Amino acid sequence: MRKRCDISKRTPDKDCCWIGSMDGAQAYTIVWNHLFVRERTEADKLYYKMALDVQEKFHLPDGCSSSMYDKKAYALIHYIAPHLAQSYC
Repeated sequence: MRKRCDISKRTPDKDCCWIGSMDGAQAYTIVWNHLFVRERTEADKLYYKMALDVQEKFHLPDGCSSSMYDKKAYALIHYIAPHLAQSYC
């Protein structure tokens, strides 16, 4: 990224005022695209599918506390369901 954003490499004049300057907009775009990938990997899909399987496989015991139920429901709603490949609702 450092090489791609170095403005001084784009100009033929080495005595120019751009030496040491970086293209912040291009760097921002590179980082944004890396962090917020539009296409999900198979490993990512498998991870959340396995997390859902664990939620479904291990049932809460009868008479469990409300805090145990809250933790499990919160994890499903906020961490697992939004990232599943298919809609969970």
